Amino acid sequence: MDKEKFINKAIELHKEMGEIRKAASETSALLSPKKKTELIEKGLDKAFEISSIQLVLLKQLVKESSDGTTT
Repeated sequence: MDKEKFINKAIELHKEMGEIRKAASETSALLSPKKKTELIEKGLDKAFEISSIQLVLLKQLVKESSDGTTT
């Protein structure tokens, strides 16, 4: 996956996390503990995916800077 695809995927995941947070906050009082846990787990999964993408991009940036190349 190239850098642009990673960035686009991170943006998409970030939007999904925002939607999850919004749904959770709007309905928090109405949700069962099980549903709250499911939303938290879903949000954590998205956060992990974003962190993984950020790590790949950071590694690529460090490699490019040590090689003296830029994209």
